[in-house]
Amino acid sequence: MPLDIPPDTTTSGEDFFRTEGAYTGLGAPIPGGGIDRWILAEGPHIDNGVELFDELCWRLLGDGVSLWRATLYMGTLHPLISGLGARWLRDLKIIEEFRILHGSQSTDEYLRSPIRATIERGTPSPTSRQHSSSKSSTSLSICGPSSRIQRPIWPPGIGAPSPV
Repeated sequence: MPLDIPPDTTTSGEDFFRTEGAYTGLGAPIPGGGIDRWILAEGPHIDNGVELFDELCWRLLGDGVSLWRATLYMGTLHPLISGLGARWLRDLKIIEEFRILHGSQSTDEYLRSPIRATIERGTPSPTSRQHSSSKSSTSLSICGPSSRIQRPIWPPGIGAPSPV
């Protein structure tokens, strides 16, 4: 079912998206498995959420998950800020910390975005399986209308975490 897209409104997402900082990531895959044990044992001792997310992405890559970029987003109850997040970019070896202000859902960028269906309906983006390059990827959608995990999804070849 297509989403209703209103005519151009000239509202720009630049007014609602704020990059708080960009950091150099670890820069190399971390092989070894045991991500479930790592996140439970070492994760609580990593003070910065951006560093935790960066290391998690490099560990997933080290375990064979074909990951090119990843975004972590958390909604807030703040009167001005809709949410906080981090964006991990493998090729640039950086991770960005960002804020999204209320009102971003009315911008042209959001209204025409392929991720809109995932956010509003909890369904995969219609373009999530269409890639312009030969790089293969696994698309994991774990967000829904209220930014909750709908159900765990594990990539092919990677089993669900085992109990510690």
